Amino acid sequence: MGLRPPGGVEREAFVSYVGVTDADGAADGTTLKCSAIGSGSGYPDFDGNQVIITSGPYKGQARDINGATNADAAGTITVASAFDGQITSGTSFIITGIRTVPAEVAALQADIGDFSAQTNLKSLLAVLGSGWDTENKTVYDKLVTDLLEHGTYGLAAQNTYHWDKDISGYTGAKAGTYLKSVYDKLPTKPYLMGSADADGGFDAEAKADINAEVDTALSDINLNHLIQTSGTVSDAAPTAGDFDTSLTETTNDHYNDLIILFTSGALAGQSRRISDYDGTSKNITVTPPFTEAPADGDAFVIISGSYLKVVAERLDTQAKTDVRTEVDAEFTERGATSTRFGYLDYLNSDSKYLRSTAIGTPTADSIADEVQFIAHKALSSPAADSVGEKVTNIEIDTEKLYDAALGTSPADGSLASFIATGGTALGTRLPPSKSLYDVIVLDRLDHATYGLAALNTYIWDKDISGYSGVKAGTYLKTLYDDWIDGGRLDLILDAILADTGTDGVVVNSRTNAYKRLAGVTQVIEVSVTSAANAGDVTIATVTDQPCVIDSIIIHADTAQTTDLTSCAVYGGAGKVVTFISDTDATQANLDAADKQVSWTGAVRLAAGKTIVMSLVGTGSTAVDLTVTITYHAAVDGGYLA
Repeated sequence: MGLRPPGGVEREAFVSYVGVTDADGAADGTTLKCSAIGSGSGYPDFDGNQVIITSGPYKGQARDINGATNADAAGTITVASAFDGQITSGTSFIITGIRTVPAEVAALQADIGDFSAQTNLKSLLAVLGSGWDTENKTVYDKLVTDLLEHGTYGLAAQNTYHWDKDISGYTGAKAGTYLKSVYDKLPTKPYLMGSADADGGFDAEAKADINAEVDTALSDINLNHLIQTSGTVSDAAPTAGDFDTSLTETTNDHYNDLIILFTSGALAGQSRRISDYDGTSKNITVTPPFTEAPADGDAFVIISGSYLKVVAERLDTQAKTDVRTEVDAEFTERGATSTRFGYLDYLNSDSKYLRSTAIGTPTADSIADEVQFIAHKALSSPAADSVGEKVTNIEIDTEKLYDAALGTSPADGSLASFIATGGTALGTRLPPSKSLYDVIVLDRLDHATYGLAALNTYIWDKDISGYSGVKAGTYLKTLYDDWIDGGRLDLILDAILADTGTDGVVVNSRTNAYKRLAGVTQVIEVSVTSAANAGDVTIATVTDQPCVIDSIIIHADTAQTTDLTSCAVYGGAGKVVTFISDTDATQANLDAADKQVSWTGAVRLAAGKTIVMSLVGTGSTAVDLTVTITYHAAVDGGYLA
């Protein structure tokens, strides 16, 4: 199932696929299955994207995709971390093109390692940071307790900062104000429907209103600049690395370093950095190439890319190799073994050399010269709070630790105090099997006050800045329940697509699902050619859901036979409702072509009820009438048949 947002392809730029599982996933929650995207389906590999569950007991949970999604016919999607339970058949989900990558967390843990094994004082000091010698506080207290309620950096301050912050480049445009403004401006369903034209399509005014609402909403939240432009491949022989396009920009390099994202074809959902744009041929070159060449006519959008990502991609392999070569050469020249530990040993021995008295006469402004100055001059009579005073304190504290002469009463917050207490200044002594990362992050995720659940409650149950009683979580859930889970957005998108077609050309057609929405005007015409004395003839039956009858017209297609006396129209059980009476629907009022009688009003008929015409006459000559009924469903799905 493909989605297309109103006013353009913005939704396709972020939602790569929408589907429903057709088989049970693994019992431990690590997989879900959708054969519609499996091998041979034509869909690309979504490895590296993010999957979000939108129905069932785990609705709202999101996980990174870790592995090929088209490796088997079952369309098995393997996630980086398990959902809270098994994803069963019939569960709806979406795959997005944007995700957060937790690789930095793993890298941080690898860098820190097992904290209990940190025996080098320099490494210990680097982990703890500075400032602990003046405060008798644990790392946990310092990082969590103090900062969460900090007047400048705490949660409340961050909430005010983000919601009351001007949107970049738009002075006075507050993020919180504009978020609520967007919600308040979301039009109701009858407004989006507009009024129907003669062919059942949107009229010009309704279409203009829809486009204006979409443009205003995107502009209000500063997303109208995210998508630069859109176009299609215009190349009979495109390659995976470059292809001609339908773009009109004539300036060379205009789109360089932006991101191209395909929204149709075999590459739908894939994106690459634009490394070159030719304004004459309208040719785009991407780095690295796509997994395969696009097809002529495939659609794409060009969006703003991350500056840091662009810089990182520009650091090519040769540049990295050059840097490494220079570093290796420098250490090798100084006699260090060409390994990471060899470099550390060299730096450690060099530091000892600098601390000794055998510095000699160092070169002016060299590191040795600076260290000698600090050791022999700045430390002799250091001023209060100077670098010299701090270095002196560190040296004294270090010597105590090194000589194991900790003293009986080490200063509060000092390294000596930390060692003397067995490491309990961290709040909890670190077991040999745990690192600092384990204790602070993993053990505290479920903390009653500062854990993820508590933070989640604090953030989502917090009033939007400037709107008392307006809960961020409540408004977002209302939007989701009404527009996503409630199906309103899908119905409207289906209606728009049915009206415009995938190529944007109006085709004046509508799906039955749209026509049968509650409140949408429907029309049915029935030809009546029964005998003038046939009695009750069923004109229409209310089907599936109740309907409201708005008007009925009896039209003489030709002059009616003199055999006809009257042709009254009734409705409901036992013809309890009289729409057009036998005194109005007479032969005299229908004795010429195009003569007609009618009724207007509002009558509700339940599903299964009928509308009948009672033909009363003196003979069996056939009548020639057309009955036109204008009505609307009282509940979604109602119609006359």
